[in-house]
Amino acid sequence: MITCKEKKLSCLRRTKAGMACECYPLNALSVAPVSGLDKQEELYFQNFINNATLFFGSRSKYKIQTFMRTMLQESITNSCVRHTIVATGAMMQSFNMSCKWAYMLKFTSIRDEHYKFALEQYQKAIFKLQTLIGGRQGSDDTAEFLVPAFALALFDIFAGNNEFAIQHIYFCRHILVACHSSFASTPCSNGQSVFGALVGPSVASIFVNNDIQVIFALGIEEKCSYSAYAPTYSSTTVPEKFLDLDDAKSCRDILLENAYNTYLSTLQFHFIAREKIPEKWVGVREAILQSINLWFTAFNSLQGYQDDITAHPLARPNSMSFEVTILLLRLSSMLQTPETCYDGFEQHFRNLLTLCNDVVEYECANSIYEVGTKSFNFEEGIIPALYLCATKCRMSELRNEAVKMLLAEQRREGPWDSKLHGRVARWLISLESEIEHEGQATSDGRVWGECIQFNLESREATVTCRQNIPTAHSRGWSEKTCFIDLDSD
Repeated sequence: MITCKEKKLSCLRRTKAGMACECYPLNALSVAPVSGLDKQEELYFQNFINNATLFFGSRSKYKIQTFMRTMLQESITNSCVRHTIVATGAMMQSFNMSCKWAYMLKFTSIRDEHYKFALEQYQKAIFKLQTLIGGRQGSDDTAEFLVPAFALALFDIFAGNNEFAIQHIYFCRHILVACHSSFASTPCSNGQSVFGALVGPSVASIFVNNDIQVIFALGIEEKCSYSAYAPTYSSTTVPEKFLDLDDAKSCRDILLENAYNTYLSTLQFHFIAREKIPEKWVGVREAILQSINLWFTAFNSLQGYQDDITAHPLARPNSMSFEVTILLLRLSSMLQTPETCYDGFEQHFRNLLTLCNDVVEYECANSIYEVGTKSFNFEEGIIPALYLCATKCRMSELRNEAVKMLLAEQRREGPWDSKLHGRVARWLISLESEIEHEGQATSDGRVWGECIQFNLESREATVTCRQNIPTAHSRGWSEKTCFIDLDSD
């Protein structure tokens, strides 16, 4: 494990949890000269190197840089990765930096030359991956497809082709399940998954983090074996008090990683009766929620810091609880916990909406927004919070405000699309509004288990959910379906 020389409590906490401390110096990305590129391709390749760390996000910089180095190293011998890097570097040229938290892409009727060049390189990368798969001998080398397939997924997310990105993610999942089956008996150190042993813990962690984003953005598919490549469960020790903001942040990051890894492991129980879920996992859920509440208590008692009102709202100290609040709301209904668990979270939803409003106001005041302009960020921002408010909050006024914000502008954050998720949320609300009581969704009519699937041929998103209607089914729910045209607002 790489450590720094600071030996601060936050550094030691991360090291003990198997994570690199964030004050470890990040050197400039570099790679040996890559053959097989013409001069134009070399320029875009270098553009990727110069901007990759900033481009792919400001959180978990060590992991991001580790994955970038993995991509660059793979590009020396893997032409698919090489062309994907060139494509991403070219696509970056089509974007203007609006602020340090988002890229802006101005769409016109005719794509610029950078965009066209990026698509040409993308097609080359797809062809190279298909050739690589076709020439594979046996099953022991399936891990070599992970980096190129994941790199293609990141490019498609960047380019706004989420439906294609999801296909690459599904391919990666298929590989991971196959790897798990082939190497399940292989001993792994430090509790890491078979995936981590194959591609390294940092690359594995980045993929799992992105896959979890996809799961929350698109829902859980009944036939998918997510838990096959999940890291083993690790508990999080939360102190009674934090020494400073760095200490609170390091504990938060460890809590988030452990909790989401555990969530991934519990998806195997998502579609079975609650009474059949092993007591062990019910206890794990309670332990995670307890750790979250302990973190809130310790953070709220932290004093002696000043909030920087000139910084982006998501970068201010007071917003450190933003991701923990989202974690709490997401995990509250895990393991078939009834949707009534959200009834007591009104203040959490109000806090999320307030911060989301602050983000929009800040970005409007500090960015150049024009008609037809879209914002993009690889990291999750406000869309997941707004979607939670719209779909899980029980107060109609808050839900409607969240939907309004989702539909107000075109934002993309990783696999999240504000327009698509706003329309999905609006449909889910309409189902519940049919049996609302005094402005709140009743327990009988609440929807859950929503899942979004893309049809590449028809350019449609098929949205399914389950709604509690005791008189309609012996199991107490009925399935609802909606079709959304991806090419219209």
